[in-house]
Amino acid sequence: MADKTIGELPAASEVNDDSLLVMEQQGQARSVKGDLIKKYAREATAAYVEDARKSAAAAAEAAKDAADIALHPPILKEGSDHWWTWSAGADGYVESELDAGVSLTVSPETVTGEPGSEAKVENIGTATDPVLKFTLPKGEAGADGSDGVSPKVEVTKSGKDTTITITDAEGEHTATVRDGEAAIPDHLIVGSDSELETVLPVDADTLAGHPAGYFAGKEATEKALQRKTGENILHNARWDKQVYIVNQRGVSGTIEVQGYFIDRWKLTSGTVQITDSGLVLDGTMVQILENDPGGGVIASVLTSMGLGTASYTASNKTFTVTATGQTLLAAKLEVGDEQTLARQSGAGWILNDPAPDYGAELAKCQRYYYRAYSVPGNVNLSGRCFDTKNAYVTFYLPCSMRVSPTVNILGTHTSLSTPGKSVGTPEVYKAALASNQLLLRCADPTSGLTARESAVLVCDGIEVSADL
Repeated sequence: MADKTIGELPAASEVNDDSLLVMEQQGQARSVKGDLIKKYAREATAAYVEDARKSAAAAAEAAKDAADIALHPPILKEGSDHWWTWSAGADGYVESELDAGVSLTVSPETVTGEPGSEAKVENIGTATDPVLKFTLPKGEAGADGSDGVSPKVEVTKSGKDTTITITDAEGEHTATVRDGEAAIPDHLIVGSDSELETVLPVDADTLAGHPAGYFAGKEATEKALQRKTGENILHNARWDKQVYIVNQRGVSGTIEVQGYFIDRWKLTSGTVQITDSGLVLDGTMVQILENDPGGGVIASVLTSMGLGTASYTASNKTFTVTATGQTLLAAKLEVGDEQTLARQSGAGWILNDPAPDYGAELAKCQRYYYRAYSVPGNVNLSGRCFDTKNAYVTFYLPCSMRVSPTVNILGTHTSLSTPGKSVGTPEVYKAALASNQLLLRCADPTSGLTARESAVLVCDGIEVSADL
């Protein structure tokens, strides 16, 4: 091939691995193939490609952090008095310093942080009027690619609703956050308690489906309501389930005889029936208090139809319930001028107080009445003979009685015995009371006892009463 200048050579349409080119290297002419040039280009641009990849990864991570924040609005957690906000760094909710009782507002402004900084939510308002602001980190600068997508975040607000829209390589993601009101009243839904009454005509059971962070959950609502209710001065005053009722006398069915039936309650007129769902009262029943609470009190009773008729008379310290065939669910006497026994929910009513602690209620009632009963003849009381006519045995009570009680021997299987000898049926009298020890005197009508011998009184049961 005759010598030609470069300009006289035909132009190549492409360069491939087998292309042969001329180059000058260290003052000498050299040949070079296309695959060597490709390798050189790849190695020379590797650092720039890696930077671009890192920038794309940082941008994707920033988009993920922003999406996490948008999809995890502030919430209230049971047992906490503060708002909980999402932390991208912790990959979960963290407790903030914002009190749950103050309002929260989501700012429609987003702030771009420095590359590599943490996405976060912060309060730019005050402690009593907080305003939440989203900070989203800026990704590292990188080369645009044919398939590259720059994440876009848009925040708009309408009334109390703030909408956050994030567009990334996977498409569009939208979340709506609603500004909250004060935790009491607007976070908790109640009916009759005026201090807690709200403009939201729903109860805790209907809150499902509302935006997270706007309403407290049912358990938190119920516990907050319980904290607002007054202490019940009455004993044994929950009857909507039989397992709640302290009934040491073991009465059942319809009671027609006036007097005490379940613990601490006395039927004064009409009838009362014990059922699985409450006490069906057609008449009047009362509870007499040991001490007058003094000051202003309010009496209330809840029936299956709503609030019923109840009253308290300070002069005789008597709480009275009157009904004409209604099913009574619970009663309450509390200090104040407004009842907190129950609240209205739609067409029904909900009791505010938690289920009673049966053991605690039983202990309260046993100060007034206690019954030990086992048929036939399985109650055994030990003691010692004093002389030929009298033996003394000890009956242990579960607690100290309100006052020295009356004693009644129950059943037909009653006998007194000494070693090797059965005396027969004695006459039993209360002798003394010391703390929770009741001393009983057993009189043998036959005068057949021997002084200082041990003695055992056997009977079906014993009841002691210090009822008012």
